[in-house]
Amino acid sequence: MVSRKTLKDALSIPSRKPRSSEEMKAYLRNHSRYGEDPAHKIKVPHLNLDSDTRQRVYEMLNVEYFFELSGFEKILEDFDNRHKKEWLASVEGRSGGYIVLQSKCLLPSVGFETWERSDLEWLTGVYWDFDKTTVDALLAGITFAKTHEGTLR
Repeated sequence: MVSRKTLKDALSIPSRKPRSSEEMKAYLRNHSRYGEDPAHKIKVPHLNLDSDTRQRVYEMLNVEYFFELSGFEKILEDFDNRHKKEWLASVEGRSGGYIVLQSKCLLPSVGFETWERSDLEWLTGVYWDFDKTTVDALLAGITFAKTHEGTLR
């Protein structure tokens, strides 16, 4: 079965949450993006899955309601609710190949490089929760694909 560590490595998520101001700034600055927004590329070939798992996931992607049945959508909705819908995790891209973090908050235009430590901790916490949510959603989808037949209708 696919591990949390395997997915974190595929998505370039650090093994531990940044602690110092410099680590937080580097984490925020270097976070993967889709356009201007923080994001994770979730295309199947990018996830370092073994061939059997990869094939099962591809089969399930053709099943109606796969994302709902697997719990994938619910995990993203829970993130949105935890952040009072001011931060949203959504699937984006032409083929749905990214989970993107979108903000309804107005962030200062000067950038986080000049922020106070408490503000850095807050934004790092949002990004870290987004990273965890992405891994949780992917694990739910992959586990469902591995334990169910691709002919569900």
